Amino acid sequence: MMLAKREQLQGSTLGSLIKILQDHTIAQQDLDYLRWLREKRDYFVHRLFHEGAWPGDMSREGCRLMTRRLLAIQLLMSRGHRTIWRIFERAGLVDVTRLPDGSVLVTNKDLHKLLA
Repeated sequence: MMLAKREQLQGSTLGSLIKILQDHTIAQQDLDYLRWLREKRDYFVHRLFHEGAWPGDMSREGCRLMTRRLLAIQLLMSRGHRTIWRIFERAGLVDVTRLPDGSVLVTNKDLHKLLA
C-alpha cells in the first residue's frame, strides 16, 4: 500500500498534485503559488524553445539572454522544490525535520499506520 501511494505521487504531474491538494486543507495562497510555479514550469517545458531559442540560430546577445532566462527558471524551480515541503507541512500532511547541515527529513504524518 505504501509503495502504491509513493508510485502514484511520483507519477503525478504538478497539475494533478495541485488538484489533489485542493481537496485538503491547503491555504489559497499556497495553491496560488503552486499554480504560478506550474505556469513557469509549463512555459519552460512547452513554449520556451518554440520561440526560436536554438543556440545555433541565436546571436551572442541572444544566447546571453537565454542563459539568464534559464538560470532564472532554475532558481524558481529550486525555490519551488523547497517551498512545496513547507506547504505540505503547513497543511499538516507531513512532518519536516530540519537538520543542522541545512537538509530536511520529510516523513508522512501517518507513516506509522502504513508500516503497521
